[in-house]
Amino acid sequence: MRTISKIAFSNDKRNRTRSVLIMTAICLTTMLLVIISTIGNGLILLQKDQAASSYGSNYGLFIAADGTQLKEVERRAEISDIGIMCTEGILKGNENGGFVSADETVRKMLPYNQEYVLKEGTYPEKAQEIAAGRAFFDAVGYHDVKVGDTVTLEYRSGMQSEYAPVEFTVSGILYDRDEYTIEASYVVFGSQDFYNERVAEGDRQYNIYFTLSDSANVSMNNVAPVIKEIADSCGIDQKNVIINDLYLQWVLQPSYEMIVVCGTLILGIVLFSVVVIYNIFQVGIAGGMTEAIADATGGESDLSFTHVGIITVEPDGIYVLEAKSEPGVTMTPLQKFLDSSATIEGRPAAAIARITLPERRELATRAIGEAKKYLGQPYDDSFLPHNGKMYCSELVWECYLTGPKSEHLFTARPMNFRAADGSLPRVWAELFAGLGEEIPQDIPGTNPNDMARDPQLKEVARCY
Repeated sequence: MRTISKIAFSNDKRNRTRSVLIMTAICLTTMLLVIISTIGNGLILLQKDQAASSYGSNYGLFIAADGTQLKEVERRAEISDIGIMCTEGILKGNENGGFVSADETVRKMLPYNQEYVLKEGTYPEKAQEIAAGRAFFDAVGYHDVKVGDTVTLEYRSGMQSEYAPVEFTVSGILYDRDEYTIEASYVVFGSQDFYNERVAEGDRQYNIYFTLSDSANVSMNNVAPVIKEIADSCGIDQKNVIINDLYLQWVLQPSYEMIVVCGTLILGIVLFSVVVIYNIFQVGIAGGMTEAIADATGGESDLSFTHVGIITVEPDGIYVLEAKSEPGVTMTPLQKFLDSSATIEGRPAAAIARITLPERRELATRAIGEAKKYLGQPYDDSFLPHNGKMYCSELVWECYLTGPKSEHLFTARPMNFRAADGSLPRVWAELFAGLGEEIPQDIPGTNPNDMARDPQLKEVARCY
């Protein structure tokens, strides 16, 4: 800057027009850099806000933590903000919904949901206070309810207890969803004091929403290990750890396309200004100026896997052994399998993974032989093991066997069908109601995404 200032001062004495042009070029360059930086930063912040409204602004969630584990989490210096949600129990007439206590931090972290937003009154603070939408109160027989009204609801603390009448004071009215199904589910807020009164201290469980502080020094490459290390140190089981990947990719790794575009624009502006100022110094003002800005192409997001099968090479071509709704377990030509896949920019979105173990060939050969034994078996809409039916990841799980005792290569984990706030998503309620079956909550099972993350598998190719 000192050199530029001296040159500008010197030129001002000899050639005022040239000096003015130099300073104008510098000012315009600075202004353009500020504008591009401001717009780029604004767009990144907008993307982060949009991600938070869709996926929540918490870095992760520890499910079903006890009081001791909660205290350990609160002691961790890497933890910035902590929000607590508890499942209060069950209200009769809202068995598929959620009756929860949630502090202000949780409500701010959760993705935008009008059922969480107050229309009138306040969120519950005292033990017998409650807040819900008018649709809920109508469903339990209280019409035109107002803040301050008293309602008596049938309540039980868990599946093993009996319903008993409890008197609540309406502290707030929440906004309702636009539509409800016949078997509606509603969000109902109670207070933390109510939960503490109804649940013994040793039996209390907390869903801990959290963010990490700058001291954690995390990036998209190491955030998962850091969160899992915190969970381990606090005595929290890994199966109870949920990482908010969809939000973190915007917070820790802003849009690649945006960074490239803004970086290219800034580089172009800097280079352009240098060339212009140099030419002004050397040969004066050229008749015209040309601005060069490089185009950028974006990167790809990780796939979210919804289906899985086993590739087999047969004498007449390549096939995929898979379990699908129709016709059940079948051997599908690879091209037909890809044609039925989801697409990215018109191309099939699929990945190929290989067993990393030295005996992978033997394992694969055995798995293909086992899978062919299930050909024709119907699809398992119930997601239950050993019921004469098969869903996609169950087929892979059943067929990849190892050792003389035919142990399963992949791990089955307790399945969870409830959302983090304890409510049951409508799709599951309607599916299993139509089947006339209980939801297989906590029954061991598998899913394609878990298999994709299994350390015994290595992705070797993507088909798009």
